[in-house]
Amino acid sequence: MPWKRSSQLSYSPLKFSVYLTRNFGGMKGLDRRRAYHKSLCFLYEAAYTSSYTQSAEINMDKTEVSEPSQPALPQSWLNPGVIQLVLEQEQSVPEVAPPTPEPEIMLSLPALPPPPPVPTKPRHVWVRLTALGSALLLVLLLSGGLYLRNHSLAPVHIASLKPTHNVNDPRLATELTTAAASYRLGLQTPDGKVTTYSLAEMGLKPDVAGTLAAAKGQHGLAFWHTVQVPLKLTTDKSSYVAFLRSHTAQASVPPTDANVSIAGGKVTIVSEKDGRGNRVANASTTVAATAAKLDTTPLVLTPGSIGTFIKAAGLQSDKAALERILNQHISLKIGDDTVTPSASDIASWLTLTPDYSKGTIAIAVNQIAVQQYIERVAEPYTDAPADTVTPTGINGSVSIVEQSGHGTITNETTAVSSLSSGLLSAKGQAVSLAVSGSAPRTVKATAQPKWLLVNVTTKRMYAYEDTKLVKSFLISAGAAATPTVQGTYKIYAKYASQDMRGANADGTDYFQPNVQYVNYFYKDYAVHGNYWRPVSYFGNVNSSHGCVGIVNSDAAWVYSWAPVGTTVMVHG
Repeated sequence: MPWKRSSQLSYSPLKFSVYLTRNFGGMKGLDRRRAYHKSLCFLYEAAYTSSYTQSAEINMDKTEVSEPSQPALPQSWLNPGVIQLVLEQEQSVPEVAPPTPEPEIMLSLPALPPPPPVPTKPRHVWVRLTALGSALLLVLLLSGGLYLRNHSLAPVHIASLKPTHNVNDPRLATELTTAAASYRLGLQTPDGKVTTYSLAEMGLKPDVAGTLAAAKGQHGLAFWHTVQVPLKLTTDKSSYVAFLRSHTAQASVPPTDANVSIAGGKVTIVSEKDGRGNRVANASTTVAATAAKLDTTPLVLTPGSIGTFIKAAGLQSDKAALERILNQHISLKIGDDTVTPSASDIASWLTLTPDYSKGTIAIAVNQIAVQQYIERVAEPYTDAPADTVTPTGINGSVSIVEQSGHGTITNETTAVSSLSSGLLSAKGQAVSLAVSGSAPRTVKATAQPKWLLVNVTTKRMYAYEDTKLVKSFLISAGAAATPTVQGTYKIYAKYASQDMRGANADGTDYFQPNVQYVNYFYKDYAVHGNYWRPVSYFGNVNSSHGCVGIVNSDAAWVYSWAPVGTTVMVHG
């Protein structure tokens, strides 16, 4: 057995005797004494050794003691008397009774050297192991983060839809698109009538990609809790507000939106006034929130106040902009004269339109009004030309003399465009109008019982019976890109009403329904009524695709007066 190292080794002969008795009790006679003797000698020899780095073991089976190589013990230590004393004490102690305590013999031994250090791994090995463990932990954290970035441990519901596919499955996009396309929002009036509307009718469009991205971004760890993701919607603000104004309120007293008025060149804000009736409370947010949930529960119109979309507080910037526009300095130079428009004149060039989606007033320039103003102030220099017809012979021929007056504004189109485009910047302008005169021009013609004379330059048309002027008209003939044909023709077909189709100058198609009092005189060129142009165009602007347009009341007169075969003479 190995012996423990210690700076002090205590040994009791009696205890050792008991040990020998228990382990060598089976021996008898000389064999037992020899074993005792050898064991005791070994003990003394071990105590004598100053440095024992090896253990001594007693082979109990062979009753031999293996002894380490140490200096020999003095002979005095191996005193038979001592051994005899131990043996006698061992024999005198009954095996069943505990041994009688005896004084212990204390052997003082020199201090043992410290045990060699336990082998440890080099420090750089521990650093490597630590770094490897940290890297593995980081990989696990990143992997978990990436998983939770696109997944949720909690179930995800999109609007009212309980997806049958994972948020990463492309089929979910189709499922969501189908649900949004079939959705209808219900509005219930007090009488119980429910009217439904699609998202498109409300000016809303589903953002499927954005909704799925939001669903993937849910990092719900509470798997027992359902995560609700609303359907993302893009809004056409103008269409959405128009829907709210038309369908979410039934006013008994209509609301009045705030507005601006211009009188005498001064701008004033008129405050809004709420109305009363049945309405969807907080319609602007309620409708959008209900649609985002794809909730089919009808929204009920209940009695209450009906708010406005344009508030007086939101018109302060519009008022300031209008004041800058009206107070800018504009001058029109005609020959030696200069004309300065007043604030009221400038106000007549503007069109103010409520913008309910923004809660403001849209300011625009009416170019026709600008043109009319320029022609009015230039009239003393241009005098509206008038054609005169004079008989020239017994054969019925006539001379048509165009009286050009003082002249025409040669840069009228450029002046109107320049003045209109720069008006809203409120920086002021100085515009020069160029006036050019022309000599009278004579056109020969033959008098007819009934005939029409069209002048595309002066934008006038005359109805004659022989040489007698019966009626004159203001016209809008073909625009510069689509001019009216010139020459002498006869009306060959007439229609009380007709839908017209054709090509624009840019190659696109146009369609004009229910054109009235049509008189075709050459191919698809006709004299007809025109209800879609402002009245101010006639006599001022050539804007048609080639036909001679007149207001419907004049067209009705021509349609009744001129039969098929009536001569139409076009010049300019």
